[in-house]
Amino acid sequence: MVYGMTLEGEVESFFESPINSASVITWDSDREILWIGGRVIDPLGVDRDGNQIDGMEVDRGGLRIYALAYFAGDPDNTPLYIFNYDSNTNRQMLHKHSFETNENIFLTYLDSEAGGYPSGAYITNEFDGINFVFMSMADNGAEDRLDIWQLHSDTDWMAVDPVSGTVNPEEGQVISLSIDATELRQIEYPIELVFNHNGFEPQTVIIPIYIAVVHPDNVSVEKDGLPHKYEISSVYPNPFNSTVSVRYTVPIIATVSMKIYDILGALIDELASGIHISGRHEIAWNASAMPSGIYIVRMEAEGISHTMKLILMK
Repeated sequence: MVYGMTLEGEVESFFESPINSASVITWDSDREILWIGGRVIDPLGVDRDGNQIDGMEVDRGGLRIYALAYFAGDPDNTPLYIFNYDSNTNRQMLHKHSFETNENIFLTYLDSEAGGYPSGAYITNEFDGINFVFMSMADNGAEDRLDIWQLHSDTDWMAVDPVSGTVNPEEGQVISLSIDATELRQIEYPIELVFNHNGFEPQTVIIPIYIAVVHPDNVSVEKDGLPHKYEISSVYPNPFNSTVSVRYTVPIIATVSMKIYDILGALIDELASGIHISGRHEIAWNASAMPSGIYIVRMEAEGISHTMKLILMK
């Protein structure tokens, strides 16, 4: 049987597999069908109800298939990936299937010092938001694991103009980097601009750039100049009755945490934790449920910590 389940593990639908001893399956988002096969059985294309589709069959070409995965954005237009094992060399292998030529094209060996046998695979761009990765499961007795391999860098969200050209001596060239963050996750993205030139002394110049995609409601940044250090600039009002505003500064993009402790050092609350862009920020702490007393707000960023005392009076 083939079962369709929610992320919570609830069965939504099921049908009888057209293949006995089916052990591999993947979703083909281009054709909106499932590819179902076995270790030594050619994968078949079936619809959501389990009906086999005429003409949809993949010749495995003698490969022992341990997993299937589908990459709709494959740059070579060979989107069906076959995870298999070469018993002659005891190595994990990855092939791609071309629907145009019906050939299985060897891609690479997936060697790992930890060993093991293929047991599952998945392709996603949700791992780090930048790369499409091939996630393979390795069966290694009590030491099963998940390996992650880079497949393709997703750079459609950025553009450099121009990408090539000629610059005469004593002249300059303006280069524009455009970012479309519409579909990007709210994380930090490292970028390298690589310049190659063939001047009198050819060389490569690499300029590292870091951008952070954050929700505009999460920060309040003034435009009268950037701060010079990580610190809590003020807490107001102090003493306070129920709510206090904590203002703090971040000179460059960094991961920042802001926590509240009681006078004995016990953690009471976490106000912020994540990537902050450079600028001046403000966050409020609602202490209406806390008893009167002295509390400590602590900011940490880039190995630097800064604290201030808060006095809650009710």
